[in-house]
Amino acid sequence: MIIFQHPLRVDADPSRRLTLGWAANVALSLTVVGLSVAGAPRLLVGLGLAGLIAGSLELLAPLHGARRPGRAWLTDLTHAVGNHALPWPGRTALLLIVTDFANYWAHRSLHQCGPLWRLHRVHHSTARLDWLATARGHPLDQILNLTIVVLPAFALDAATEGTALIMLLFIYPFVVHADARVRLPLVDLVFVTPPFHHWHHADHPAAHNRNLGSVLAIWDRLFGTAVDARGFPERYGIGDDALDADSYLGHLTSPFRRTTPKQGTTTAPADPARAASLARAARPS
Repeated sequence: MIIFQHPLRVDADPSRRLTLGWAANVALSLTVVGLSVAGAPRLLVGLGLAGLIAGSLELLAPLHGARRPGRAWLTDLTHAVGNHALPWPGRTALLLIVTDFANYWAHRSLHQCGPLWRLHRVHHSTARLDWLATARGHPLDQILNLTIVVLPAFALDAATEGTALIMLLFIYPFVVHADARVRLPLVDLVFVTPPFHHWHHADHPAAHNRNLGSVLAIWDRLFGTAVDARGFPERYGIGDDALDADSYLGHLTSPFRRTTPKQGTTTAPADPARAASLARAARPS
């Protein structure tokens, strides 16, 4: 918070400096509140209130004496404003990219880390993929997913954009899990589409730990986990008898049983043989 000082020399009079500083803080804070009522950004309100409280505390009980505005303050103010200066379309796009990038690596960890796969395999246990199968998942797995989605919104202080994005990330998986014959050529180069995600659930070794993106398919293409196959898989699930039964209680307890989870926990590079194998495993489109 910048403390405004009278242009005249007041350094020799501490009490006057204190009075002027206090008045400047109160005036600035009242101005900020007034501007906010007129539609100024909430960031100004936050800075004004913070300055009123913390700035007054520094004036009443200074640790290192009065601090004049200077280059360091300008830098700090730039940080305070610059971190929130993007307009909402830019903030929303940035939030989507950051969240989906984090989601990709979290999802990849769920497949490649043995204890995490014990949780996540519940989601993959369905032998038939449709929109409602999206909801199948262990509660601990869901908590991890929600945490990954929410944290970037808090980090970027994007409450409004974060709420909209959370709704998108909630609805979008239902669309890509849908049992619908929808193909979107070219679109699936950037975005996850139903066939792209259906292969993620395929009961076929060549598709294991593939197509891990949630909304954007670019991460799979950048990090070598994408597979593109014609049509849709013939079989879904992981072929695990301990999980394929449609038992909610069984799903809750399955991560803690002494069983060997099926499906590999490594992600090998894509290769032509893998693509050919998937093509043979696809249903005619």
